[in-house]
Amino acid sequence: MTKPSLAEQIRCVERELTMRSRVYAGLVDRRKMSPAEAEREIATMGAVLTTLKACEQLADCLTKSPLSIAGENIELSVDLAKQIAAQLRGGGE
Repeated sequence: MTKPSLAEQIRCVERELTMRSRVYAGLVDRRKMSPAEAEREIATMGAVLTTLKACEQLADCLTKSPLSIAGENIELSVDLAKQIAAQLRGGGE
């Protein structure tokens, strides 16, 4: 089985968040989960989604422009930038 791409991972986490919202509401109603626990779990998965989307943005930046930190351009070889982007997207090992 091939490693899921970054876009596939993002879609999966989005589906998971939707499912958790529905399932946890029922668990809270039946007192099988506290509201605080449900909120924490959903917030944690939301943070995972934010991290994956940041990786996606970084991968896009690495393939489009050089990095700039504190006004200083950092030269990255095109090959290295493409390798990093591929790793972030799940296209490399």
